Amino acid sequence: MPVQGSGGPALRMVGGTALAMASEPVPEPQATVSAAVVPEPVEPSPVAAEPEIAPMPRTWREAVALIKDCRKARLHGLLRNAVHMVSFTPGHITIRPQAGIPPDIGKQLQQVLQEATQTPWRISLSREAGEPTLDEQGAEIIQFQRRTAEAHPLVKAILAVFPDAELGEVRDHALDDYGLPPEEVPDLLFAPLDAELLDDDERPFDPGSSME
Repeated sequence: MPVQGSGGPALRMVGGTALAMASEPVPEPQATVSAAVVPEPVEPSPVAAEPEIAPMPRTWREAVALIKDCRKARLHGLLRNAVHMVSFTPGHITIRPQAGIPPDIGKQLQQVLQEATQTPWRISLSREAGEPTLDEQGAEIIQFQRRTAEAHPLVKAILAVFPDAELGEVRDHALDDYGLPPEEVPDLLFAPLDAELLDDDERPFDPGSSME
């Protein structure tokens, strides 16, 4: 039976002996810790890269090479094999396609050049003969170099000793992908297609020009 002492803990009688009962511990209040919410980092939205603008072609060969750089293999093959350049100025090309070429080849060429250079282009079709195709020009260069090699005294001497020998392929590492030598193209300055022409009296004076 528990016995209440004065000012002390309650006593319990066990077998005639009073045992002190420890007071039950009072639980300490626990502080409530709320986890801080850390916002996830927001990745910046990717910025669309601006399209790379290709240099303005200065010649027909550079224009055809630009089509190759744009990975238009079929169009590039048609231009180098079956299209004759009649006239060329930066921004305006006149061509003569051979028979059997898709009739919209001028439109295809115009679209690729405009997208690559971000500049307006005009493509005109003509019935004039124009220049040989790039492949035809390259074949002429190869034949010329072969004839030059066959006429070399050393080659003639070798063929005289070994009449059954044949001249192999003539290679010139200075030639480009079309089998043509490098072009000597001056840096040209040209006005936009919509620019107005100046009259003779409005043109700036050129001290080097001849005066009548």
